[in-house]
Amino acid sequence: MKIGIITYHRALNYGAVLQCYALQTILKKRGNEVYVIDYRQPTIEKLYNLKFNFNDLWQAIKGIHPKSLLAMYRHFKNVHKFQKFINQHLTCTEPCLRNSIPQDFDAYIIGSDQMWSLNCVGGYEPVYFGEFKRKANSRLYGYAISSCGDFITQIDTPKLQTLLSKFTCYSLREDRIAHHLAPITGKLATVCLDPTLLLDEKDWTPLIEKKYLHKKYIFIYQVRRSKDTPNYIEEVAYHYAKDNNYEIIDMSPRNNSVTEFISAIKYAQCVFTSSFHATVFAIVFNRPFYTFVLNDGHDGRYINILKALELDQHLINIKENISFPLATPFNNPNITSKKLTLLREESLNFIESIH
Repeated sequence: MKIGIITYHRALNYGAVLQCYALQTILKKRGNEVYVIDYRQPTIEKLYNLKFNFNDLWQAIKGIHPKSLLAMYRHFKNVHKFQKFINQHLTCTEPCLRNSIPQDFDAYIIGSDQMWSLNCVGGYEPVYFGEFKRKANSRLYGYAISSCGDFITQIDTPKLQTLLSKFTCYSLREDRIAHHLAPITGKLATVCLDPTLLLDEKDWTPLIEKKYLHKKYIFIYQVRRSKDTPNYIEEVAYHYAKDNNYEIIDMSPRNNSVTEFISAIKYAQCVFTSSFHATVFAIVFNRPFYTFVLNDGHDGRYINILKALELDQHLINIKENISFPLATPFNNPNITSKKLTLLREESLNFIESIH
């Protein structure tokens, strides 16, 4: 079967790119012909400044703004690193816009990632809700679609019911969203794991670089900071590093390649993060880790998965006092593996239903 994936594959975000790679891999392992539809969503393209802007370059040169030139150089160097990963590891269609989505697929899968969070793209995006031209006998699916829930209140109920009725079936990532949506659709949607959790450690081996293998370091990755204590995670991490005589590798600026990101987590002595996907890879690679609760309304994704795996002892609430030296949080890999296997079953069953 020929399947097209629609997701945030062009976001300069490690988790976005890696969840796309994982879903592609899972579907290919089941004998499908899989492509990532290279949809150039206008807000995403603008948000991440993915096109080289000669006018901005000329203005920087003309105004002799060395800082601007340096910032542009660093940005497009970063774009190149992400694009290199996409070119090497994702099988993409030709670039397309909303009115030119390829028509030769048997099935389209929207997801995973926050495809139904309207705030991610500045409002309603028709393509992410399946509103695009496709052949009559094709099928539309949603896999582990994540959302903050704003689409439920911002899209009129009759329209939302019509949109969702066009899906052969769909699954969500958050149980909370499934329950909020149930009164509208009349049924409780399946809740599935993020695709990155469907692959075993060995499945990620082709992406691993050995450059971090013999280093002794802790890994920091932040996608959000507390408004009141923006340096909290760094301060805790630096205390821990000093107590254990470790180096620090901080990839929060996102200047590293996708493979460097995942490799650095695999070999870290401990991971300090406010990121869902950094948490996921710490679990996959069985690394000690701390995930920080910032109390900003965006902690739910990693709190849910850690509680489901009974790993919530790895959570640190920034409102709580911490005593040093900080104990290294190990989990039992056998117990975690068994619980993760059980959670995977329903997700893999959903994927098997895509035909």
